[in-house]
Amino acid sequence: MIIEDIKLNGYGKFLGTRELGTQIRNAIVPKLSHGTTVVIDFNNIEGITNSFADECFGKLIIETGTAPFKEHVKFTNLDPTEKSILNFALMNRTSAR
Repeated sequence: MIIEDIKLNGYGKFLGTRELGTQIRNAIVPKLSHGTTVVIDFNNIEGITNSFADECFGKLIIETGTAPFKEHVKFTNLDPTEKSILNFALMNRTSAR
């Protein structure tokens, strides 16, 4: 199994725009197409917005499908607020289908 880390702090300390969400999602998608497990590292991230989380991860779960997403996308170093925002984006997208 291939594991690849994506360190979000390379994109800034605060992740707030849909444009940035699209950029990061576009970096993740090709890695998943090869069966790679992608570990999204939130270390040193000071905050994320609902818009960013929806654009990056909400749309990603729709593109990949729920089961492959859960199997191949992992998150690390989230604080409770970031985790809450992320969970809301994922649940909002998957329940809307």
